[in-house]
Amino acid sequence: MIAVEFNSSSKYFDKECSDKKNNTVRNNDGGSRFKVLKEFADGTLKDLAIIIRSTDGRRFVRQINDVSIYGDLFIITWKQRLNDNEVNYEIRA
Repeated sequence: MIAVEFNSSSKYFDKECSDKKNNTVRNNDGGSRFKVLKEFADGTLKDLAIIIRSTDGRRFVRQINDVSIYGDLFIITWKQRLNDNEVNYEIRA
């Protein structure tokens, strides 16, 4: 499985980690992870995970079920909690 990685401030990380907020919105910075997200949004990539890291070193992994693109904004929604020990993934910067 391919994975993209993002940082999250502590203001949002706890909500995202608990799945109370099961999405994140990111501005396209032109990096390779946004190309991967676009492939998922277009349907050419089927399995994609997101790794969210907090500013204090915590992290979680989720399976993405939707990427919506609005201008330069990418709305990334996840559905399934993934255990780091149970999934092999390749991080695409």
